[in-house]
Amino acid sequence: MGRRPAPGILGLRGEFEELRGHLVRALLSEPSVITVGTEPGVARTRPFDAAIDIAADIGYRVGTGRGRPPIRDRAFGVLHQMLDELLAPGGPWAASQARTVMKERPADEMFPVFDQLLARLAAHEPVLLALDDADLCDTASLRYLAHAMRRVHGKPVVLVLAHEETEPAVMDASLRELTATAHRIPAPGRSSPDTAAFLSRTAGPQAPDAATRDGLTPAPADIDEWLGARLSRHPASTTLAQAIAVLGDDADFGRAAALARLDLDDASARLDRLILLGLMDQTPPLRFRHHVLRAAVLDAVPMGARIAWHTRAAELLHEAGEPDETVAAHLLRADVVRIGWAATTLRSAARQAMGRGQPERAVPLLRRALTARATPAQRAAVLRELGTAELAFDHCAGIATLRAALENAPDADEAAHTALILVPALLSAESDEEATTVADQVAAWVAEADPDTAWHLGGLAYQGALGRLGTVSGAAARSVTLFADTPQDPRLRRARLAYLAHHHSWRGLDRPNVVRHATESLRDPRPGMAQSPYHLALLSLLYADALGNADAALRQLETNAVGKGSHCDRAAVMLLRGVALRMSGNLDTALNRFRTAYSLLDAWSAGNPTRESIWCLARTAETLVEQGGTEEANELLAQRGLLGELPDQVHYNWVLFARGRIHMALGDHEGALRDLLECGYSLTEWGMDNPAVLPWRSQAASSCLALGDRRRARELAEQELAAALRWGTPRAAGTARAALGRASTGPEATKQLTDAVAVLRESPARLELAHAQYALGVACRGQGQLNEAREHLVTAETLAQRCGAGPLAVRAAKELAGINPPSGSDAPWGPLTRQQRRVAELAAQHLSNRQIAVQLDITVRCVEFHLSAAYRKLGISGRHELRRVLAISAGG
Repeated sequence: MGRRPAPGILGLRGEFEELRGHLVRALLSEPSVITVGTEPGVARTRPFDAAIDIAADIGYRVGTGRGRPPIRDRAFGVLHQMLDELLAPGGPWAASQARTVMKERPADEMFPVFDQLLARLAAHEPVLLALDDADLCDTASLRYLAHAMRRVHGKPVVLVLAHEETEPAVMDASLRELTATAHRIPAPGRSSPDTAAFLSRTAGPQAPDAATRDGLTPAPADIDEWLGARLSRHPASTTLAQAIAVLGDDADFGRAAALARLDLDDASARLDRLILLGLMDQTPPLRFRHHVLRAAVLDAVPMGARIAWHTRAAELLHEAGEPDETVAAHLLRADVVRIGWAATTLRSAARQAMGRGQPERAVPLLRRALTARATPAQRAAVLRELGTAELAFDHCAGIATLRAALENAPDADEAAHTALILVPALLSAESDEEATTVADQVAAWVAEADPDTAWHLGGLAYQGALGRLGTVSGAAARSVTLFADTPQDPRLRRARLAYLAHHHSWRGLDRPNVVRHATESLRDPRPGMAQSPYHLALLSLLYADALGNADAALRQLETNAVGKGSHCDRAAVMLLRGVALRMSGNLDTALNRFRTAYSLLDAWSAGNPTRESIWCLARTAETLVEQGGTEEANELLAQRGLLGELPDQVHYNWVLFARGRIHMALGDHEGALRDLLECGYSLTEWGMDNPAVLPWRSQAASSCLALGDRRRARELAEQELAAALRWGTPRAAGTARAALGRASTGPEATKQLTDAVAVLRESPARLELAHAQYALGVACRGQGQLNEAREHLVTAETLAQRCGAGPLAVRAAKELAGINPPSGSDAPWGPLTRQQRRVAELAAQHLSNRQIAVQLDITVRCVEFHLSAAYRKLGISGRHELRRVLAISAGG
């Protein structure tokens, strides 16, 4: 393809040669962000379009989107614009396929879906994402683009943003992140001859009498000079123009006149003059004929005068009873020190933004409120509110601000309000010692005046002590007081029940009361209840196999989380839903939930480890192992530095368990046993003896068997079975009994496994049932019971396919292939199992993997496993040879 000359934009030829260089370098997998930013009112269309032209010329696949008010409140509206163009016919992934993938998914589940689409697109050709009017884009699209550009290393992806430059504090947080390190291409300013000519045409010629009287000449090349010339002999009109420009969308004639300190008759004459000069529209509403004119008028006002204008505008709007958010928009640029009510108004506007689930809009308002006149108590309250808003999307910034708020707290009541927000954030940040210290100190301060708040802080201190191995003995002593006292506040009484449910579920005791306490504590789900301590109640219900009770609470929390709450709130709901799905055997959907939750948590904490993100990572890795993604799981932990020595904090036990599963899948049973036994030792120190929480003994027993230590395997399985029977759920009992069956021999093995299958059929644990059916099939085959073996193995393969457990499905199919069919049945076709042949036949008919999965009611990953096995057995390299092989089979 021949090279096209750089676009002919005056003064920008060099910049666009540089842009071409950026796009060429991105072809070598050097992704970048490029911005076309201008001051308010200056057009960006030509440089933005030129960037798209250059990219298309080089060979990029381009997806464009534009922010605008009608779709600003629609989650991912702009991103869908881009994808509609990127997924046009002829692309690597048809739009119909993409819509199938995205169909009926919650907004928070879309990140991994978009990641998958972008990765697939970039694998085929370089991708340019072009977003115009980014400052008017929906927040969800901006959040995803910021997320994506942090993760596209090694892929040819470029993001071009055109936006109106504003003060960073006012800019959306994700847009601020994207533009912070972006390469900036300037757009032609108001001194561009093209812009001047355009405005000259837009404003129109002056009336002959006015031109003669004022001595004005046609518009010069410089817009500021052109505008100054028109207004120089009309200072009163200039004042009115400035008032209108300052008010913007809030401008009406009477208000603009009052702001300019003109009486209505005088203001009317000045407005007519502005219309005659071609600056203002002839018809209502009151506005400039072009937004560039408004920007030019504003820029002509010195900084000090502009502050005075916005201060006066805020006072006028406040006196007129306008909404606090309207007034606050001017207070952001006003002298708030002289306005006694400024802090109150800014805080009110911030609360309204928080109520709409827009903490990013609340933050600049509260930062401005900090500069207003305030008492020490008011300042501490503003710091607390600011920290709360920051905490919703920036964990580190929120903690820092809340620490400052606590230091400035003038009394016990304000300290308690702040500590109740700060301490859970510290617990998330793995700062257990600081969290416990803060909670203890403030609890002592308020104990006499407010026992309920002291109890609440005591519960948080208990969590801090429980979180680290070195202080777990102190947590036991704290639990005595925590459970003995009953708060007066109904909400805290429910929190107490959550603590009780968690305490007993960890120890595997009193399951009926655990379910009762946990259900009661979640009786009125509200935003934030997926976090401490109510998440403990949800987990207790899951461990107790009370999935129906947990599902009811999760559905309500999912509804509450849509468009509201923090990154952590939404991630917690996604994570808990993923655990519920994993426990019911729905691996594909569970993995999507885990990935989404991790993306939200990673953005929230700026990549720093948190309790939630580490736990989520471990659950993701363990699920990947079940699906055959062992290498990916290992890499996931390696990227976080989780393959070496781990901190002595409770959530890292799940990492040890996941590492043990990874070692087992890789055939390293010594490494698996080492990690699983260390996990078991730690859990014992924590007093956690419930196999429904982590079945480490049954997994360790499998490694012992692989290493030839049947005696130890049996001991571990018997210990787990005793604990499971004490807890009383079919899942735990069936899993433990299956482990004991595998550790046994002869008829005893068959009996234990038969009992395990019978028990698991009464539970929602479909995947554990598939494993038990497989083990029973293998045991029956070993004893010559081929018909029984075949029945169990077919069931195991079917269940594994429906769960998305590819490796288990393949193992079951391999066992089946070694069993002769019963008399009178159709012999398997060649070396393939029945399911492998069905998949192969559909693939030979040119059905996609997804279409095959839908037709056979199995997962895409299972289709991939069956095809890989079929290719290997048939000695072919891919689906293009399947039709030939099937034809030979049919003929012979």
